[in-house]
Amino acid sequence: MKIASAVIVVTLSMASFGVSAKNTFEDNRRWSFEKDGELTVDTSYDGLDVGCFKFSPERVNFYVELINEPTVGRLPLSVEQTGGTYTGGGKFHHVNGAKTLRLTFYPGNRYRVRNETGEAVLGLECDRGTAPIAASASATQRQAR
Repeated sequence: MKIASAVIVVTLSMASFGVSAKNTFEDNRRWSFEKDGELTVDTSYDGLDVGCFKFSPERVNFYVELINEPTVGRLPLSVEQTGGTYTGGGKFHHVNGAKTLRLTFYPGNRYRVRNETGEAVLGLECDRGTAPIAASASATQRQAR
């Protein structure tokens, strides 16, 4: 069976990380979002890299918005996913029907992340780390078969 996956990578600069209590990248292993839940990611000093390899429900939809004006010469975010579709770039990013998802927030920006799945989302088999200091403005898309 062929499985198609899209990997979209778009990059910028950001740092310090803040989340709400009910909608969060809980720890190194789980994400938790209420239906229509939002959180703010503030990466004023350190970047953040979060990813999940399994979700409940199996496919998820997220909207990520850059709150501040982007740093000149930098794109806002790296998005990698398998399954589903990705649209956006710059200040607005939509991920629909993803089976896996990785978001890399570079130092220097603030973002709003919203669950648009239509139900609560629990991320399983997740990880979290520090993103690289900065990335030059670039965008690539790869299709794996």
